Amino acid sequence: MAGRISWTCAGSCSGVARNSPCVRWCTIAVFVHNEFDFTESVTLNLGLRYTDDSIKVKDAIMGIGVLPQFGKEKFVTPCLITTYPAGPIGSPACPFLGPAAPPFNDSRNDKDFSWRVGVEWNASDDLLVYSNITTGYRSGGYSLPFAGAATTFEPEELLTLELGFKYQLLDDTLRINASAFRYVYDDVQVNVDDPVSPLVPITRNIGEQLNTGFEADITWQPVPALNLRQSVGYLDSEFNNTDRVVSTYTGAIPLEGKRPVNSPEWTYNGALRWQQQVADGMDLIIGVDYRWIDDRYLEATNQPFDKQGDYWVANARVALATDKWEVAVYGTNLFDEDYVTYINNIGFFRIDVYGEPQTFGASVRYRF
Repeated sequence: MAGRISWTCAGSCSGVARNSPCVRWCTIAVFVHNEFDFTESVTLNLGLRYTDDSIKVKDAIMGIGVLPQFGKEKFVTPCLITTYPAGPIGSPACPFLGPAAPPFNDSRNDKDFSWRVGVEWNASDDLLVYSNITTGYRSGGYSLPFAGAATTFEPEELLTLELGFKYQLLDDTLRINASAFRYVYDDVQVNVDDPVSPLVPITRNIGEQLNTGFEADITWQPVPALNLRQSVGYLDSEFNNTDRVVSTYTGAIPLEGKRPVNSPEWTYNGALRWQQQVADGMDLIIGVDYRWIDDRYLEATNQPFDKQGDYWVANARVALATDKWEVAVYGTNLFDEDYVTYINNIGFFRIDVYGEPQTFGASVRYRF
């Protein structure tokens, strides 16, 4: 993968930011799983997985080229945006540019054994109660920003505890699923701003992250043509046992006790689908789905101006369909809700990525 960004410094210099790493990733995994029936109603589930991840970075160039004159596309001097020294244009120190850096080459290898233990109890023909203890793993890797030094991060480990049930009633037309969980991440990998890369977030190991919550969903088919689904989730999430401090333009901010990015406390979503035959071999399908997302932070530092407020989004679709073809009209974000899905706030400017705006359209499908 590679990237290039051109810019002009106000009346002073111009240049090109270049990022051209070659990254090779090889993963080998072996896993086994088995079930043991203790009784007619109790089952033990056991699983084991071994993972071997190898990563190699070759000739990665992350830096800035200072151009002798605006408009040229020649990469002259690779420089790192690490500090902000003053200096003549074209020298190793130019405003907003740091010293030159050679291509980066490195490799790493991570290995992990993860496991799962679960118990299922069929309390009746309609009720299943289950509990799981599971470990997980995400390999380490490299952050290769276009404007900063290459850095490495270590593997992330996860321990999950889950207790839940699945219940069917009313002749299996009503299904209720619910579960409570506890996730404990160790050396969690988080994208944060960093002095070695002030323009682009890089991945760092933060320490511990604790997630505690529950999820519940109900699916109901009151008549053959209609399906209804409702679900709700609650999440208490925070960084814990960490000494990581993020340097921002407002000062150093410790991450201890902060809420992770995109971790709303409450979520709710629902959907309905009506499918009815209107002619021989032809169905009318009407679908509506909607969701509500609670307040959430979009930067790990949890600053007030990096917080997205709660919002609703609704979508709808109407289609005529046969076994061979389908004609549909649809609308997304029906009430044209403005909401931000990503923020990169570096002080003197901020990048906001918005969710999809209100959109209407039509589609035609044919199955050969």
